[in-house]
Amino acid sequence: MAGREQNVCPRIFISYRREDSGGHTGRIYDKLFSEFGKDHLFLDVAHISAGTDFVMALKDRINWCDVMLVVIGKSWLTAKNSEGLLRIHLADDFVCMEISLALQREIPVIPILVDNARMPSEAELSSQLSSFARLQAVTLSDAAFHSEFDHNLMPVLNRIGTDRAKREKEEAKKREEESLQLRAAGKEEAARPEEFEEGSNWASIG
Repeated sequence: MAGREQNVCPRIFISYRREDSGGHTGRIYDKLFSEFGKDHLFLDVAHISAGTDFVMALKDRINWCDVMLVVIGKSWLTAKNSEGLLRIHLADDFVCMEISLALQREIPVIPILVDNARMPSEAELSSQLSSFARLQAVTLSDAAFHSEFDHNLMPVLNRIGTDRAKREKEEAKKREEESLQLRAAGKEEAARPEEFEEGSNWASIG
């Protein structure tokens, strides 16, 4: 992260299934950490402390982030719960919840394919996630991880970070202009001569 200005770092939410891509996700996190630093990353294992409401923490961090990376391994789509039901079709599945909230809030979502995984089709997803199947994915192979990361993912993340910095600069300029207008209005009000109602002491002189 040497030489990189903090205000151009995107805030990144990493969504994944631990049993599906825990190792690959850790590698991606380490690479992002070296590029952007811990304060610009969210990964449940690293950032949710004991006793925290998991769902509330996820919602808060999704509202905070600029982009969501969804790491997809070979069993991402076929993962099942303890009752043998496909998690991807369950309303309380955290991965589904994360992606759905990001899509609803129009946050950029980037699928990351690892371990020779493929993108799910619309038919394999619930209606609330159907648009996820149409998103362009980034493939990160074991053999060419660093080069694919640097050439296929980093330019997108850098653009998102630059766009955020631009928005924040415009918002700061707008707030400054509004503050100047309020101060000018206050000075104008203070400079006005006092007005006296009929029947006041001034009006009764003479």
